[in-house]
Amino acid sequence: MIRTKAAKNFEERREAKKERYEELAEKNRKLSNATYDNARKMASIIPFGQPILVGHHSEKADRRYRARIENTFNKSFELDKKADYYENKAKSQTNAILSDDPEAIIKLREKIEKLETKRDKLKLVNKCLNSVIRKYKTIEKSGYFEKWKEYDHEKIAENFEELKIKLTEKCKKENCKLSESEINLLLTKPEYGRFYGIPTYQITSLTTKIREAKKRIEYMIREEKREEINFVINDVEVKEEEGRINVYFVGKPNEETRKAIKSWPLSMKWSRYNCCWTRKKTASVGQSFITALKNLLNSENLY
Repeated sequence: MIRTKAAKNFEERREAKKERYEELAEKNRKLSNATYDNARKMASIIPFGQPILVGHHSEKADRRYRARIENTFNKSFELDKKADYYENKAKSQTNAILSDDPEAIIKLREKIEKLETKRDKLKLVNKCLNSVIRKYKTIEKSGYFEKWKEYDHEKIAENFEELKIKLTEKCKKENCKLSESEINLLLTKPEYGRFYGIPTYQITSLTTKIREAKKRIEYMIREEKREEINFVINDVEVKEEEGRINVYFVGKPNEETRKAIKSWPLSMKWSRYNCCWTRKKTASVGQSFITALKNLLNSENLY
């Protein structure tokens, strides 16, 4: 299913955004290196091991200078983190499935299929393993109740080769392909916890990703059926463009209007590229948002 409400020039916009993020990453990296070199030059003036001369007339100036050195180093580290942030943003433009992509629903369905295949394989691996080592479980009695305590690790280690053969045959029978190293790892005593096999959290995380992808598909299908937001109030034009809601004022709104449009439930930002107030069209943008926006635009003192 191709999305009709997605950005028509999606590929061009994605490449432009990726280039912009890469430029910002390079710019911040250069600034970080320059700031770091500056901090080292500042620190090189102080002899190695030179303490602060407490009570000397130079104490206050020395403390201020050392504080400046520390602040310069911290600024360099912050710029380096900023460069990493923009690098990750640039990578996400290539790897992530973006909502503006006309083929987003198709890609999400392919992703769900791969995740479900992986999850089912992990479940099958645990099933095969448990059928082989079930008899090595020890039972702990507590009053009238019995519960599984843990596995007998010593006996499993003694019968390692036998269990390895059984597990290999079981996996072949269930059409679950595992390498020799993977089978050895499954039968090795776990460092943490009492159980062998694939940890439960790995399977749960895959299930969570599948559920989130399905929710995104449901939202995109609902968006395809919904009418576009497009109206004019007091010469202020509101348009839905390329997955965003843009508000075009005739002039510059006054401070009170700007404060209202930036705060909840509107939460819009000024776009210097499109010269309008904008926000992304997400699931949280419902009738309450439209009502609040119309109430703001119907007020008399906008400018």
